[in-house]
Amino acid sequence: MKLASDLNSILQIQESIENDIKNYVDTSKARNQYLIKKIQYFLKANSNIPQKILFSGQRGSGKSIVLKQLTNILEPDFYSVNLSISKEIDVSNVVYIDIIIMIFSKLMNELKKQDTRLDPSVLDRLYRYLHDEKLIGLLKFNKSEAGDETGTKVGYIRAISNSIKGVIATSLEMKDKIRLYLEPKLTQLIKGTNDIINALQNIVNKQNKSLLFIIDDFDKMEIDQAANMFFYHSNILTNFQMHIIYTYPLELNYHEMFNKISQNFNMSESLKMIMTINKNGIKNEIGFETIEKIINNRINNNLFAPDVINYFIEKSGGSLNDLFKMIIEAALNSLCLEDKPQYISLHAAKQAYLRVKNNYEISLHVSSMPLETISKYYDNLINKRFIIDDVFINLLKKNLILEYEDDNDGMWYDFHPAVKDILKIK
Repeated sequence: MKLASDLNSILQIQESIENDIKNYVDTSKARNQYLIKKIQYFLKANSNIPQKILFSGQRGSGKSIVLKQLTNILEPDFYSVNLSISKEIDVSNVVYIDIIIMIFSKLMNELKKQDTRLDPSVLDRLYRYLHDEKLIGLLKFNKSEAGDETGTKVGYIRAISNSIKGVIATSLEMKDKIRLYLEPKLTQLIKGTNDIINALQNIVNKQNKSLLFIIDDFDKMEIDQAANMFFYHSNILTNFQMHIIYTYPLELNYHEMFNKISQNFNMSESLKMIMTINKNGIKNEIGFETIEKIINNRINNNLFAPDVINYFIEKSGGSLNDLFKMIIEAALNSLCLEDKPQYISLHAAKQAYLRVKNNYEISLHVSSMPLETISKYYDNLINKRFIIDDVFINLLKKNLILEYEDDNDGMWYDFHPAVKDILKIK
């Protein structure tokens, strides 16, 4: 990604941030967390024994780019396959059967990329399983969908698995029928998926690597939906014979089922926000320096008036989503309100923050607590005397409460700077 050199080019940075590995900034010290190294060492130590890892992060914490950097660092020892669920299916309506299909389809396409052939016995078994007239009828499947592989068993398998995935992703009417058809035969589907995994693993073994599958965007699930999937179907999610990292909603850490869920997985980690202040309210210098570096790696420093970058960092609370939303909004404000603007003025920055603040104020008003009660809640939050209840979970989910971690207090919480401004908390 090129360094934004004028206000117009700032407007283009949002879409490329998550994929901008070249400009990745190590944020470990600013979070007091070393998750990439922890997962790296853990996977390398257990490279021959498939590990199942849970990974979460609060919205705006930078979870997706941390996962991409993890993939980058692991590349010498692991062959990574990444699946972004939200790009394939409506996450709000996903069930465990859908996940198996998504994994199966992704791995079949990966086989084609690697130009790898399945063992004939495996190919025959998968073909018999999926070559069913009822399934073909439900999907309205045309065998010509196999394209240049039409007439081959592997072409049929790949095409019909993609067709199943497409129906589950787009057809409200048909997805339940497909799920009902597949459910009694899940054992066969899982076995077939593991056969494909074995074929891929044999290929990457020749490169002295292990297969790693990363499933992102599960954190966008509703909490009860996620608890149901990871609790009742963990035996299926952990049954694939490869290393897997599953993302999950941060709120699941506070669910009554989480201890039992985590026991079914080999490791669970949660990414905290970058600290912009310490628990005592004093500015966190490392956090400010880290976020400033993230900005300067993407935007020319000359595009900000004095003190504007510090203002953005302070008001973001460490949320990278809010940070770049404010920067883009401020660039738009400058372009619209000023005559031939050369940089983002402090006035434009404050107007951008006001919009973020207004959005958080709306979230506060639709929460189940009056503002006066939430103000009193703050002292208990800082001193860890609060109860983890529906109110806490709701505030956390909406980023009204932010999670941090430091050496002295371990995990601690604070209201988002916008919330403190709304409630007039110093």
